[in-house]
Amino acid sequence: RYAARSNGVDAEDIEDRYRRESGVRVGLMDHIYVVDKTRLSIDDMLAIIAKEAAAKMGEPPPLILIDYMGLMACSGSKSRYERVSQIAEDSKTLAKETNAVVISACQTKRTEEGIPTMHDARDSGAIEEASDLLIGVGRKGMDMEMEILKGRKGGQGLNIKATFHGPTLRITEQPVGYGEMPHPASGGGK
Repeated sequence: RYAARSNGVDAEDIEDRYRRESGVRVGLMDHIYVVDKTRLSIDDMLAIIAKEAAAKMGEPPPLILIDYMGLMACSGSKSRYERVSQIAEDSKTLAKETNAVVISACQTKRTEEGIPTMHDARDSGAIEEASDLLIGVGRKGMDMEMEILKGRKGGQGLNIKATFHGPTLRITEQPVGYGEMPHPASGGGK
């Protein structure tokens, strides 16, 4: 995704090249360490950060992205609810122990209403509880909308409209007022 976005190349082309050539060299990526394994626990992640990522990057990463909480491992939990709750709490611990920002993606209930609400995270209310910042994202075609659902340091309710370009996975913020019809009471429309 980063390679497609930063080079303006279709993501499918990058993926095809990666599969054919067993890897793609993309400039300006020395600051990124990608782990493409599933079912990692927080302890596994701490070990990878300490040994591999810090060695490649020269220092521990200041930002950790978890592309989908549902693919992480958790010991001792029986139900999916308990597992996701533990992963949410462990992610908070990961942030504190590494002094890094941890961004996790999670599945939400499907909704026709656009942006999911704070309580739409699937399988656990602990996601909302453990999060310092919670952003809901909704998309219809190329139109995307994001809203800060929870912000421990403010910003709750801030809404950002953007355009999503699928082939390059680029998200571009729309200027304020873009695509909006003037309100009849303002005298700007019929």
